[in-house]
Amino acid sequence: MQDSYGYSVDWYGLGLVMFELITGYNPFKVGDKVTHVQKMSMIVNADIKMPGSFTPECADLCRRLLVKDVSKFN
Repeated sequence: MQDSYGYSVDWYGLGLVMFELITGYNPFKVGDKVTHVQKMSMIVNADIKMPGSFTPECADLCRRLLVKDVSKFN
């Protein structure tokens, strides 16, 4: 039986989709020379920088959705 996950994964995914719809690019898009393991490490460890073109409200919403620490949702 697989372990289930909470809604935090869905909120994070929504944040990524919103970010990409607004900016037109994926915040984790990197060149072809990066290995799959390096990409996954970047997703887990790197902070997503909000573009200067975001309004304060937009940046705040994206930051609140792109939380990697699931304990902050409980």
